[in-house]
Amino acid sequence: MPAITLEQTQQMQEEEEKRQVENDLAPYFLSLFREGVPLQKEDLDEWRLQNVIPLKKILPVMKEAIEKGWVTKDAKGEMYITAAGKEIADRV
Repeated sequence: MPAITLEQTQQMQEEEEKRQVENDLAPYFLSLFREGVPLQKEDLDEWRLQNVIPLKKILPVMKEAIEKGWVTKDAKGEMYITAAGKEIADRV
């Protein structure tokens, strides 16, 4: 059986915590969207500042939302919520 180091265990914990934060933040991030309207910078900034969430924690959530089809991007790069994303957002 292969051995595991303290550093590997710490890395596993950090990855697990990161996934948990992303999972916890996703519905709240998606709730910022309004159907048919791109995500507004002011809405994102207000939410981020009110909840003291650094941008480095939001960026992975944004990427995940796009990868999972919860959000789409148009030709200009503006992000819109999808029906699947709306279902997630409605949980909060």
